[in-house]
Amino acid sequence: MISLLAALLLCLLAGGASGETTLPPADDEWIRVTTPHFSIVSNARQGASKEIALQLERFRALVEGEGSVSSRPSTIVIFRDEVSYWPYKMNRQGKPANVAGHFASTRDGNYIGVNADAGETPYSVIFHEYTHYLLNQTFAQIPLWMNEGRAEFFSTVRMRGDRAEVGRPVEHHVRLLRQRKMLPLDQVFLMTTKSPGYNEGTRQGLFYAQSWVLYHYLMMNSAEQRRRLPFFLRRMEEGDVPTETLFESTYGYDFEQLEKKLKLYVQANMFNFLEYRDRDLGSVESQVQPMTRADYLHELGDYLAHVTPWRAEDAAAHFRESLRLDPKQARSHASLARLLEDEGKMLEANEHYAAAIENAGEDYFPFFAYGMSSVDRFLARKPKIFARPKQIPKEALAARGLLARSLSLSPGLAEAHYALGITFLFDPNGIAPAIEAFETAREMMPTRMDVVYYEVLACLQAGDRKSATALIEQVLEPSGEKNWVQPARQALSSFR
Repeated sequence: MISLLAALLLCLLAGGASGETTLPPADDEWIRVTTPHFSIVSNARQGASKEIALQLERFRALVEGEGSVSSRPSTIVIFRDEVSYWPYKMNRQGKPANVAGHFASTRDGNYIGVNADAGETPYSVIFHEYTHYLLNQTFAQIPLWMNEGRAEFFSTVRMRGDRAEVGRPVEHHVRLLRQRKMLPLDQVFLMTTKSPGYNEGTRQGLFYAQSWVLYHYLMMNSAEQRRRLPFFLRRMEEGDVPTETLFESTYGYDFEQLEKKLKLYVQANMFNFLEYRDRDLGSVESQVQPMTRADYLHELGDYLAHVTPWRAEDAAAHFRESLRLDPKQARSHASLARLLEDEGKMLEANEHYAAAIENAGEDYFPFFAYGMSSVDRFLARKPKIFARPKQIPKEALAARGLLARSLSLSPGLAEAHYALGITFLFDPNGIAPAIEAFETAREMMPTRMDVVYYEVLACLQAGDRKSATALIEQVLEPSGEKNWVQPARQALSSFR
């Protein structure tokens, strides 16, 4: 059997050492596994691929059952082993990252890479990051301790046959907490990424450990505490009551008592966990289809373009080879067009966008990609929103048609609703569709303050200062995102 080192050397000789892009072997076999919430492409065994898909669907059900919601499509690339994964996890220095799994959240969706041969190793990172994503999609103002504590809590989820175990201890956190003096709780509750203590290695590790044990204690010490946690989280987001006061009114004891309880909790070293059965999580159906080489080359190139964006040339090489094999591969045309656009090669990019639309059929992605690109280019010209034109600019009208088509094929595209609303801001025939589009996008992405800002502008254009003011005071200002609050306030002052 060929050794791992020899296999990696062969990968280098196939292209990496000469500066050329390493493409997967021509005889590689890939499948697509489709589940209700994920699109999986894999060169691992079908059984292993379906099992990983099932685990991720179960995990999503667990976390979303706790009040977090996803608004973006998610693509998972399952690599059969380290040899397959190696070319797709290069860092900026051209060396393979020391990871068995990866998660990246982008405007187009979430991208997850998994080494199927790594056992349970990749899941802690993926579960941690996916929890962050879901939480940040749901809450605009989530305290750092809650964000990290919850993510660490769910990072240890384990699937055992028809069971899912939630709340297993993070062993290195337990060891650290048993060895070190805890940080004062007022520091933990007020910690941000800009706090001096957060960027100190030892204190940062202690902060992560304390955030985890605090969340674990509130979730697992008693069913009554677990029931009160969503209320506590919502009230913290509102920010109208000091945290210690809110905690005491919610749980009936203060920070001093909480510190004592946490120390005893750690020393006892008896961490309960929750167990769910298949019947609790619902059934998961999946469909499996073989993939052509042109199709899986696009998916791998798309993964590269989003997870390692500095490798645009490698991604483009995948798209070009995909198109050489199948000139009608619409997604490869659209994805290559984006990269060419980034390079300023608009003539060639437009040719590929046109080919993508011509061959798109019932696939939403080419329409979405071209529509989002069109809106980005239109906004880059900094059009005056309050200078209502006599007719809608042709660029905005073209983008609207593309985005509307993408939504007719995939109505859950939050970013498309948002961009569609922008096109209506410049329509002299009425502003109501813009407000409707922004409201839809805001329901799907409640933490996105740029969406709220543009809805403020739409309300002002409609002459509804009351709604615009309410959005600023009740949504934008509590978010603390000054880069959107200040422009919104200026617009409110200047628009009469």
